[in-house]
Amino acid sequence: MRAKFINPLFEISEQSTLYHRSMKKMEVGEIIKPKKIKGTHWLEKNIFESVLEYFRQKKFPDRPSRFNSIYCSIIPRTRFKDKGYLYVVKPIGNMLMTNSKFIDRMSRSFDDRILDLPMEYTLELRKEIEKNPEKGLQFLSYMDAEMYWEGITGGNKEDIEVLCESAIVEEIIGRKEGELINGDKVEVKENNKVFVNTSIYFKKEDIKRFKENDREIVNYINNFKSLYINPEEKLLEYSGEWGGGNLNLSGYLKKGVRLKAAYVTSSMRDEKEDRPRYKYTRIIFEPYINNKLYKQTSENLILKFRMEYFYIYSKEIKNIANYLKII
Repeated sequence: MRAKFINPLFEISEQSTLYHRSMKKMEVGEIIKPKKIKGTHWLEKNIFESVLEYFRQKKFPDRPSRFNSIYCSIIPRTRFKDKGYLYVVKPIGNMLMTNSKFIDRMSRSFDDRILDLPMEYTLELRKEIEKNPEKGLQFLSYMDAEMYWEGITGGNKEDIEVLCESAIVEEIIGRKEGELINGDKVEVKENNKVFVNTSIYFKKEDIKRFKENDREIVNYINNFKSLYINPEEKLLEYSGEWGGGNLNLSGYLKKGVRLKAAYVTSSMRDEKEDRPRYKYTRIIFEPYINNKLYKQTSENLILKFRMEYFYIYSKEIKNIANYLKII
């Protein structure tokens, strides 16, 4: 049975109907709780989030912590629609309805203010903020932080998020056939269709090893090159004391290449706009090489990397998912 999408209640309560996205397949009646790994919420590794949480504790201690919440929306189709299976839920416990766009704006501003500092100071500062989030308050937009934690009673419904201590699954909507979501495993269906850019990052000593044709580094890079039909290769070296750089590989992936869609961004633009509408504007991939998944967050990689698709790479293709088979 398909859910009836009703107009949201601006005064939310445990009787409100909300929507939640998750990569986990759940059952009706299941209680959803914040996802934690070894007792730690994944957001806690982000220094901006740690500073924002310190701000909440001092100024808005009655609001639910982002480190101890699940995230819901008041309508089913929102800017979070790529984050998994869709469920109709009822919230439980303390909750806050607010505008998720404040997080984007504060995060960008926070990073920009730190990056404007000298690099040698920036690296040391980040370590200090990790130990003591109070030192990061000087880089936080107080106005946006206050507006976020005060909450809202209106605005663009696609941007509204509801923080809840937990929720109960009322109905399973699932996903549309052929729709890409975070975590999907896919296979390239055709040659010359899926154009991606892979950036492989070097430390200063890695550049030297690369130029000297170090076997370990060359083999690592060749593994990535083997995914492409005929990749364009460009080395960018950073100047200054810290050195380093990155090697960019760009081109079309071969038919049969297998990938994990680690992060999917689809378009929310109105079809009536004059600009072309693209189903997916950006996808971060993690490749399978020799049947092994290369995760960009892994600590065991020889070199860090990022593999991305952007819609501007293939403007004639409106839906790149047509050339990716979910496996």
